[in-house]
Amino acid sequence: MEKIIVIGAGGLAKSLLDIVERTGGREIVGVVAPRRAGGERFSGYPILGDDDQLAVIVERHGIDGAIVAIGDNWRRAAVARAAGEMVPGLRCVSVIHPSAQVARGATVGCGAVVAAAAVLDSDARVGDFAWINIGAAVGHDAAVGTFASLGPHVVACGAARIGAYAAIGVGANLIHRVSVGEHTVIGAGSTVTRDVPAYTVAYGSPARAIRAHRQYELAISHNARYRTPPRSRPRTADGAVRVRGQALARVNQAPARGCACRGWGSRAGEGRTRAAARPREAARGEQAVGRCSARVVTRM
Repeated sequence: MEKIIVIGAGGLAKSLLDIVERTGGREIVGVVAPRRAGGERFSGYPILGDDDQLAVIVERHGIDGAIVAIGDNWRRAAVARAAGEMVPGLRCVSVIHPSAQVARGATVGCGAVVAAAAVLDSDARVGDFAWINIGAAVGHDAAVGTFASLGPHVVACGAARIGAYAAIGVGANLIHRVSVGEHTVIGAGSTVTRDVPAYTVAYGSPARAIRAHRQYELAISHNARYRTPPRSRPRTADGAVRVRGQALARVNQAPARGCACRGWGSRAGEGRTRAAARPREAARGEQAVGRCSARVVTRM
């Protein structure tokens, strides 16, 4: 049985633990969380230590994979990347609740979570480390970007596009073919009838852009391990990030373009899914270290 750990110890981690328990086939060894001492318990599972100790924890307990259970998209991305750097080859595990409805051809990225009663229609695409919450629906040919999140009962109709790191609030609706840009926040209960640009806060019915999204400025105050600016932010000649016209000191650079789970390991053939890896790798069943394992879900 595959041995995994959950990184994070908040409300979302409780939900994720329940999904893993109901899915079966994996042993949850414990929880890893910042500023939590080893020996404590969280939702019935032992706290194994701080995330700074991740490499030691993985080696000591023979961990095969990990799930990052952090609701904030920015922090989830930073922790996922830090984990991949600390323990190269550690598998990022994606989970799908047994009650979720997943159509033929839908893909679920590595590290992504699909919660109870969620629906992924034909050829829907869920990016790496994205969260599809309880009762959310992703229509046919729609795409959810890496590290994005859909709140409970969100509906993204056919061919809608949700950018990386975007956060769609509870009960929001996106009509067919609309696009929501990266790092954009859509307020709860909103109806999106036209494209919303990147780095925007929008809400209402119909949704209107209210202001620029200043999440990156808030992220600057986090611990240094969470300071990973998006590549798309404007920079000065020396690489410093420019926010609201002021050049900030350069912080850790984002990883190279490509797989969002860079540094993590992935493996072909898992339960209800099969890896969309290169044919040679899939045939050998080898571990594809450091590359994405987006999976095509097949109906049973």
